Amino acid sequence: MSLLAITDLTVSINGTEILHDVGVRMSQGEIVAITGESGSGKSMTALAAMGLLPRGAVPTGKIKLEGTDIL
Repeated sequence: MSLLAITDLTVSINGTEILHDVGVRMSQGEIVAITGESGSGKSMTALAAMGLLPRGAVPTGKIKLEGTDIL
């Protein structure tokens, strides 16, 4: 089982899709780096995983922390 598993994460803000079908898996003890150009969705992905999306953001998909869906 993964420590953190993000599957098919899509985030929309005011009807505009910001992220589309993002997926990441992290196992315990593993170090993962998310890289990309400015505006590619790195921060939105992290904010979604922490439950800190801005007001008006609508996430869909799954974010599982130790098997529990926290989305």
